[in-house]
Amino acid sequence: MMRSVQFLCVFTLLSIVAMSVTARDTHPTDLLSYQSEDFHVTSYRGKVVKREVEQADCTSDGNICTELVGGGKVGQFTNNAYIEMSVQVKFPKHKNIIIFNAENKKVTNWVIRTVIPARKPGGAPVVMDVFTAKEAKPGSFSWTWNFQSRFGSYKAKHATTAKYRLPFAGKFKVGQGYNGKATHFGQSAFSIDFTMPQGTRVLAARAGVVASVEQSNYRSKYEPGVCPKPVKRSCDAPGSDDNHVFIRYPDKTFGMYAHFKQNGVAVSVGDEVTEGQLIGYSGNTGLSSGPHLHISVNKATPFTFKHNWNSETIKVSYVDVKGKSVTPKAGSTYEGAPEPKIP
Repeated sequence: MMRSVQFLCVFTLLSIVAMSVTARDTHPTDLLSYQSEDFHVTSYRGKVVKREVEQADCTSDGNICTELVGGGKVGQFTNNAYIEMSVQVKFPKHKNIIIFNAENKKVTNWVIRTVIPARKPGGAPVVMDVFTAKEAKPGSFSWTWNFQSRFGSYKAKHATTAKYRLPFAGKFKVGQGYNGKATHFGQSAFSIDFTMPQGTRVLAARAGVVASVEQSNYRSKYEPGVCPKPVKRSCDAPGSDDNHVFIRYPDKTFGMYAHFKQNGVAVSVGDEVTEGQLIGYSGNTGLSSGPHLHISVNKATPFTFKHNWNSETIKVSYVDVKGKSVTPKAGSTYEGAPEPKIP
Protein backbone atom coordinates (compact mmCIF):
# COMPACT_ATOMS: atom_id res chain seq x y z
CA MET A 1 0.00 0.00 0.00
CA MET A 2 1.25 3.44 -0.82
CA ARG A 3 2.17 4.94 2.54
CA SER A 4 0.07 7.94 3.48
CA VAL A 5 1.55 9.14 6.75
CA GLN A 6 2.60 12.74 7.33
CA PHE A 7 5.17 13.47 10.02
CA LEU A 8 5.84 16.65 11.97
CA CYS A 9 9.44 17.08 13.15
CA VAL A 10 10.28 20.04 15.34
CA PHE A 11 13.78 21.28 16.00
CA THR A 12 12.76 24.07 18.38
CA LEU A 13 11.90 24.65 22.04
CA LEU A 14 8.50 26.08 21.17
CA SER A 15 5.44 24.43 22.64
CA ILE A 16 4.10 22.11 19.93
CA VAL A 17 1.12 19.78 19.69
CA ALA A 18 1.39 17.45 16.67
CA MET A 19 -0.66 14.58 15.29
CA SER A 20 0.15 12.25 12.38
CA VAL A 21 -2.47 11.19 9.86
CA THR A 22 -3.11 7.95 8.00
CA ALA A 23 -5.50 7.26 5.14
CA ARG A 24 -7.19 3.95 4.45
CA ASP A 25 -6.77 2.63 0.90
CA THR A 26 -10.22 1.76 -0.45
CA HIS A 27 -9.78 2.77 -4.09
CA PRO A 28 -6.82 4.19 -6.06
CA THR A 29 -8.28 7.72 -6.06
CA ASP A 30 -8.56 7.62 -2.27
CA LEU A 31 -4.77 7.50 -2.08
CA LEU A 32 -4.37 10.87 -3.71
CA SER A 33 -5.30 13.26 -0.90
CA TYR A 34 -4.17 13.72 2.70
CA GLN A 35 -5.45 15.99 5.45
CA SER A 36 -3.40 16.82 8.54
CA GLU A 37 -4.66 17.68 11.98
CA ASP A 38 -4.00 21.12 13.44
CA PHE A 39 -0.47 21.90 14.62
CA HIS A 40 -0.33 24.48 17.43
CA VAL A 41 2.66 26.75 18.14
CA THR A 42 2.87 29.13 21.10
CA SER A 43 5.44 31.25 22.86
CA TYR A 44 4.61 33.26 25.99
CA ARG A 45 6.96 36.11 26.78
CA GLY A 46 9.96 34.01 25.94
CA LYS A 47 8.94 31.18 28.25
CA VAL A 48 8.39 27.84 26.58
CA VAL A 49 6.87 24.54 27.64
CA LYS A 50 8.59 21.40 26.42
CA ARG A 51 6.42 18.57 25.19
CA GLU A 52 7.21 15.24 23.64
CA VAL A 53 6.93 15.36 19.86
CA GLU A 54 7.15 12.63 17.28
CA GLN A 55 10.54 12.76 15.61
CA ALA A 56 10.83 11.56 12.02
CA ASP A 57 13.39 11.26 9.27
CA CYS A 58 12.14 13.30 6.32
CA THR A 59 13.99 11.06 3.88
CA SER A 60 12.19 7.91 5.01
CA ASP A 61 8.72 6.49 4.26
CA GLY A 62 5.78 8.62 3.27
CA ASN A 63 5.16 11.03 0.41
CA ILE A 64 5.01 14.35 2.21
CA CYS A 65 7.00 15.11 5.33
CA THR A 66 6.81 18.47 7.08
CA GLU A 67 8.98 19.99 9.80
CA LEU A 68 9.53 23.33 11.43
CA VAL A 69 13.08 24.65 11.06
CA GLY A 70 14.73 28.03 11.38
CA GLY A 71 13.93 28.44 15.06
CA GLY A 72 10.53 26.84 14.56
CA LYS A 73 9.23 29.50 12.22
CA VAL A 74 9.87 27.99 8.77
CA GLY A 75 7.50 25.36 7.43
CA GLN A 76 9.70 23.06 5.38
CA PHE A 77 8.11 20.34 3.26
CA THR A 78 9.90 17.33 1.80
CA ASN A 79 8.47 15.50 -1.21
CA ASN A 80 9.60 11.87 -1.33
CA ALA A 81 7.34 11.02 -4.27
CA TYR A 82 8.34 10.71 -7.93
CA ILE A 83 5.51 13.07 -8.84
CA GLU A 84 4.62 16.64 -7.96
CA MET A 85 2.62 17.16 -4.77
CA SER A 86 0.03 19.94 -4.51
CA VAL A 87 -0.10 21.48 -1.04
CA GLN A 88 -2.53 23.83 0.66
CA VAL A 89 -1.59 25.28 4.05
CA LYS A 90 -4.13 27.10 6.22
CA PHE A 91 -3.62 29.17 9.37
CA PRO A 92 -7.02 29.10 11.15
CA LYS A 93 -5.73 30.79 14.32
CA HIS A 94 -3.04 33.45 14.61
CA LYS A 95 -1.96 36.12 17.08
CA ASN A 96 0.88 38.59 16.65
CA ILE A 97 2.24 36.68 13.66
CA ILE A 98 2.81 37.40 9.95
CA ILE A 99 3.08 34.64 7.35
CA PHE A 100 5.18 34.80 4.15
CA ASN A 101 5.03 32.31 1.28
CA ALA A 102 7.90 30.70 -0.64
CA GLU A 103 8.24 33.84 -2.79
CA ASN A 104 8.59 35.90 0.41
CA LYS A 105 5.24 37.58 -0.20
CA LYS A 106 3.01 38.38 2.75
CA VAL A 107 0.00 36.05 2.98
CA THR A 108 -3.07 38.16 3.67
CA ASN A 109 -5.81 35.51 3.40
CA TRP A 110 -4.03 32.98 5.65
CA VAL A 111 -3.97 30.35 2.93
CA ILE A 112 -1.01 29.16 0.84
CA ARG A 113 -1.35 26.96 -2.24
CA THR A 114 1.73 25.66 -4.01
CA VAL A 115 3.22 22.69 -5.86
CA ILE A 116 6.32 20.87 -4.63
CA PRO A 117 8.41 19.52 -7.53
CA ALA A 118 8.71 15.79 -8.15
CA ARG A 119 11.65 13.75 -7.00
CA LYS A 120 13.78 12.74 -10.00
CA PRO A 121 14.57 9.07 -10.71
CA GLY A 122 17.73 8.23 -8.82
CA GLY A 123 17.63 11.60 -7.10
CA ALA A 124 17.08 12.82 -3.56
CA PRO A 125 13.76 13.97 -2.08
CA VAL A 126 12.84 17.57 -2.91
CA VAL A 127 12.92 20.03 0.00
CA MET A 128 11.00 23.31 -0.14
CA ASP A 129 10.36 26.11 2.38
CA VAL A 130 6.62 26.64 1.94
CA PHE A 131 6.09 29.35 4.55
CA THR A 132 7.89 31.53 7.09
CA ALA A 133 6.25 32.94 10.23
CA LYS A 134 7.46 36.19 11.78
CA GLU A 135 6.32 38.07 14.88
CA ALA A 136 4.35 41.22 14.07
CA LYS A 137 5.72 42.81 17.22
CA PRO A 138 8.29 41.55 19.75
CA GLY A 139 6.61 39.49 22.45
CA SER A 140 4.27 36.56 22.81
CA PHE A 141 2.68 34.94 19.78
CA SER A 142 0.61 31.93 18.83
CA TRP A 143 -0.55 30.30 15.62
CA THR A 144 -2.19 27.16 14.35
CA TRP A 145 -1.70 25.59 10.94
CA ASN A 146 -2.74 22.53 9.00
CA PHE A 147 -2.28 21.28 5.49
CA GLN A 148 -3.74 19.21 2.68
CA SER A 149 -1.67 17.51 0.03
CA ARG A 150 -2.68 16.06 -3.31
CA PHE A 151 -0.92 13.60 -5.58
CA GLY A 152 0.18 15.47 -8.72
CA SER A 153 0.17 19.11 -9.75
CA TYR A 154 -3.08 21.04 -9.84
CA LYS A 155 -1.32 23.36 -12.30
CA ALA A 156 -0.62 20.56 -14.79
CA LYS A 157 -1.73 21.12 -18.38
CA HIS A 158 -2.24 18.04 -20.52
CA ALA A 159 -0.06 18.12 -23.64
CA THR A 160 -2.24 18.29 -26.75
CA THR A 161 0.45 16.36 -28.65
CA ALA A 162 0.51 13.47 -26.16
CA LYS A 163 -0.22 10.06 -27.68
CA TYR A 164 -1.30 6.89 -25.89
CA ARG A 165 -1.09 3.36 -27.22
CA LEU A 166 -3.66 0.78 -26.18
CA PRO A 167 -2.23 -0.78 -22.98
CA PHE A 168 -2.07 -4.31 -24.33
CA ALA A 169 -1.21 -6.43 -27.38
CA GLY A 170 -4.07 -8.31 -29.02
CA LYS A 171 -7.83 -7.80 -29.01
CA PHE A 172 -9.95 -6.90 -25.98
CA LYS A 173 -13.48 -5.62 -25.46
CA VAL A 174 -14.49 -2.49 -23.55
CA GLY A 175 -16.72 -3.36 -20.61
CA GLN A 176 -17.26 0.25 -19.50
CA GLY A 177 -16.22 3.34 -21.41
CA TYR A 178 -16.31 7.08 -20.84
CA ASN A 179 -19.28 8.32 -18.78
CA GLY A 180 -20.26 4.78 -17.82
CA LYS A 181 -23.26 4.44 -15.55
CA ALA A 182 -21.66 1.89 -13.21
CA THR A 183 -18.62 3.77 -11.86
CA HIS A 184 -17.33 6.05 -14.63
CA PHE A 185 -18.86 9.38 -13.69
CA GLY A 186 -17.78 12.45 -11.77
CA GLN A 187 -14.02 12.45 -11.23
CA SER A 188 -13.76 9.07 -13.00
CA ALA A 189 -15.84 10.01 -16.07
CA PHE A 190 -13.02 9.52 -18.56
CA SER A 191 -11.92 6.06 -17.45
CA ILE A 192 -11.99 2.87 -19.50
CA ASP A 193 -12.40 -0.76 -18.41
CA PHE A 194 -11.02 -3.41 -20.78
CA THR A 195 -12.39 -6.88 -20.07
CA MET A 196 -9.53 -9.39 -20.12
CA PRO A 197 -8.49 -12.69 -18.51
CA GLN A 198 -6.43 -12.52 -15.35
CA GLY A 199 -2.73 -12.61 -16.09
CA THR A 200 -2.93 -10.58 -19.33
CA ARG A 201 0.21 -8.53 -19.91
CA VAL A 202 -0.46 -4.83 -19.28
CA LEU A 203 1.71 -2.33 -21.15
CA ALA A 204 2.48 1.32 -20.45
CA ALA A 205 0.28 3.51 -22.65
CA ARG A 206 2.80 6.35 -22.45
CA ALA A 207 6.36 6.77 -21.22
CA GLY A 208 6.89 8.14 -17.72
CA VAL A 209 8.09 7.49 -14.18
CA VAL A 210 6.43 5.02 -11.82
CA ALA A 211 5.03 7.08 -8.92
CA SER A 212 3.08 4.46 -6.95
CA VAL A 213 2.69 0.69 -6.82
CA GLU A 214 0.38 -1.63 -4.86
CA GLN A 215 0.26 -5.38 -5.44
CA SER A 216 -0.42 -7.06 -2.09
CA ASN A 217 -4.20 -7.45 -2.41
CA TYR A 218 -5.63 -10.79 -3.43
CA ARG A 219 -9.39 -10.57 -3.93
CA SER A 220 -12.35 -8.60 -5.21
CA LYS A 221 -14.88 -6.85 -3.02
CA TYR A 222 -17.56 -8.61 -5.08
CA GLU A 223 -16.42 -12.13 -4.17
CA PRO A 224 -19.02 -14.01 -2.08
CA GLY A 225 -18.73 -13.26 1.62
CA VAL A 226 -16.15 -10.47 1.25
CA CYS A 227 -18.33 -7.34 1.52
CA PRO A 228 -21.95 -6.65 2.50
CA LYS A 229 -24.43 -6.19 -0.34
CA PRO A 230 -24.68 -3.81 -2.08
CA VAL A 231 -20.90 -3.61 -2.40
CA LYS A 232 -19.42 -0.18 -1.61
CA ARG A 233 -15.96 1.29 -1.95
CA SER A 234 -15.94 1.87 1.79
CA CYS A 235 -15.81 -1.89 2.44
CA ASP A 236 -12.39 -2.50 4.02
CA ALA A 237 -12.26 -6.30 4.04
CA PRO A 238 -8.59 -7.41 4.25
CA GLY A 239 -6.98 -7.97 0.87
CA SER A 240 -9.86 -6.39 -1.07
CA ASP A 241 -8.29 -3.09 -2.09
CA ASP A 242 -7.16 -2.32 -5.64
CA ASN A 243 -3.71 -3.29 -6.85
CA HIS A 244 -2.43 -0.50 -9.07
CA VAL A 245 0.37 1.30 -10.88
CA PHE A 246 0.49 5.11 -11.22
CA ILE A 247 2.81 6.52 -13.88
CA ARG A 248 3.78 10.20 -13.86
CA TYR A 249 3.84 11.58 -17.41
CA PRO A 250 6.14 14.37 -18.73
CA ASP A 251 3.33 16.97 -18.69
CA LYS A 252 2.77 16.31 -14.95
CA THR A 253 -0.46 14.38 -15.49
CA PHE A 254 -0.42 10.71 -14.47
CA GLY A 255 -1.78 7.42 -15.69
CA MET A 256 -3.79 5.16 -13.40
CA TYR A 257 -3.77 1.41 -14.11
CA ALA A 258 -5.79 -0.70 -11.66
CA HIS A 259 -6.96 -4.20 -10.61
CA PHE A 260 -3.66 -6.06 -11.13
CA LYS A 261 -3.45 -9.57 -9.75
CA GLN A 262 -1.65 -10.19 -6.47
CA ASN A 263 2.12 -9.76 -6.88
CA GLY A 264 1.37 -8.95 -10.50
CA VAL A 265 3.25 -5.67 -10.88
CA ALA A 266 6.45 -5.77 -12.95
CA VAL A 267 7.84 -2.31 -12.12
CA SER A 268 8.95 -0.45 -9.00
CA VAL A 269 8.43 3.09 -7.72
CA GLY A 270 11.00 5.40 -9.30
CA ASP A 271 11.43 3.30 -12.46
CA GLU A 272 11.47 5.07 -15.80
CA VAL A 273 9.23 3.19 -18.23
CA THR A 274 8.91 3.44 -21.99
CA GLU A 275 5.76 3.30 -24.10
CA GLY A 276 4.69 -0.31 -24.54
CA GLN A 277 6.82 -1.63 -21.66
CA LEU A 278 5.37 -4.40 -19.51
CA ILE A 279 4.18 -2.96 -16.19
CA GLY A 280 2.20 -5.90 -14.81
CA TYR A 281 -0.49 -8.53 -15.18
CA SER A 282 -4.21 -7.88 -15.07
CA GLY A 283 -6.39 -9.26 -12.32
CA ASN A 284 -9.64 -8.89 -10.41
CA THR A 285 -8.74 -7.10 -7.18
CA GLY A 286 -10.54 -4.32 -5.35
CA LEU A 287 -13.73 -2.74 -6.61
CA SER A 288 -13.90 -5.11 -9.56
CA SER A 289 -16.93 -7.22 -10.48
CA GLY A 290 -14.94 -9.28 -12.99
CA PRO A 291 -11.40 -9.57 -14.44
CA HIS A 292 -10.47 -6.37 -16.25
CA LEU A 293 -8.02 -3.49 -16.58
CA HIS A 294 -9.04 0.01 -15.49
CA ILE A 295 -7.06 2.82 -17.11
CA SER A 296 -7.31 6.62 -17.04
CA VAL A 297 -5.24 9.79 -17.35
CA ASN A 298 -5.55 12.05 -14.30
CA LYS A 299 -4.52 15.42 -12.93
CA ALA A 300 -4.86 16.92 -9.48
CA THR A 301 -7.74 19.34 -9.06
CA PRO A 302 -7.33 22.86 -7.61
CA PHE A 303 -8.17 23.18 -3.92
CA THR A 304 -10.86 25.63 -4.97
CA PHE A 305 -12.55 23.01 -7.17
CA LYS A 306 -16.32 23.08 -6.71
CA HIS A 307 -16.42 19.34 -5.95
CA ASN A 308 -14.40 17.73 -3.17
CA TRP A 309 -12.34 15.71 -5.64
CA ASN A 310 -8.60 15.29 -5.30
CA SER A 311 -8.11 14.38 -8.97
CA GLU A 312 -10.07 14.32 -12.19
CA THR A 313 -9.74 12.26 -15.34
CA ILE A 314 -8.86 13.69 -18.76
CA LYS A 315 -10.45 12.64 -22.03
CA VAL A 316 -7.81 11.12 -24.34
CA SER A 317 -7.69 8.86 -27.39
CA TYR A 318 -5.58 5.73 -27.89
CA VAL A 319 -3.62 4.45 -30.89
CA ASP A 320 -4.51 0.94 -32.09
CA VAL A 321 -2.49 -1.66 -33.99
CA LYS A 322 -3.08 0.16 -37.31
CA GLY A 323 -1.92 3.49 -35.92
CA LYS A 324 -5.46 4.81 -35.86
CA SER A 325 -6.59 7.09 -33.02
CA VAL A 326 -9.63 5.60 -31.27
CA THR A 327 -11.83 6.54 -28.34
CA PRO A 328 -12.82 3.13 -26.91
CA LYS A 329 -16.58 2.68 -26.49
CA ALA A 330 -18.45 0.17 -24.35
CA GLY A 331 -19.21 -3.05 -26.20
CA SER A 332 -16.58 -2.51 -28.91
CA THR A 333 -13.38 -4.53 -29.36
CA TYR A 334 -9.99 -2.96 -30.02
CA GLU A 335 -6.63 -4.38 -30.99
CA GLY A 336 -3.39 -3.09 -29.52
CA ALA A 337 -0.02 -3.11 -31.24
CA PRO A 338 2.38 -5.99 -30.51
CA GLU A 339 4.59 -5.64 -27.47
CA PRO A 340 7.89 -3.97 -28.43
CA LYS A 341 10.86 -6.30 -28.53
CA ILE A 342 13.46 -5.70 -25.85
CA PRO A 343 16.91 -5.15 -27.43
